[in-house]
Amino acid sequence: MKIVSFIVLFLTVFNALYASEQEGIRLHVEVDSGFNKEYGAAWWLNKRVSAKDAKATIVKEDNGKCLKIEVPEEQKNASVVSETKILFIADGIMEMNVKLKGKGLFAFNFYCYDSNGKYLGSYGTNKTSTVDSSDWQKFTDSIAMSRFPKETRMVRAVLCSISSGAIYIDDAVYSVTRPRGVAKRSD
Repeated sequence: MKIVSFIVLFLTVFNALYASEQEGIRLHVEVDSGFNKEYGAAWWLNKRVSAKDAKATIVKEDNGKCLKIEVPEEQKNASVVSETKILFIADGIMEMNVKLKGKGLFAFNFYCYDSNGKYLGSYGTNKTSTVDSSDWQKFTDSIAMSRFPKETRMVRAVLCSISSGAIYIDDAVYSVTRPRGVAKRSD
């Protein structure tokens, strides 16, 4: 039985590696928001950069839970950071997908860290989504990880509300892919 299990595992890994050479390598598959988990999500409001009275809470919405980011009038920013750190892949493409509703402007951002955990800076694509709907809308964005500092070894996803209002966020999923035929960047 152990030999059969080993052969199945070997063939699975071999097929995955062969397919990844043909289609690009998916290095992290669907790091989910976790909003529906029993103890809430592993996301936290960065109070250093967020508006003074901004709030981020897990709320019940549409038969499940989602994240609600509230930014008061006359204030413009709230950044909610993932507790999960993603391994940096120099030639990778970070893909982000999320569902949004409410009112405000939304963007993805990333905090970059070196191998010692030192913060290197915040980077994004400058793409925003205007949210003005009571129905869920899909927002998708991607960024080449080569745009991050070459010392980067870990990355955290950041959900940003960049205007006043309340935005509801659900199904925040991000992944890293190495495109087929892309040479590795040498540091």
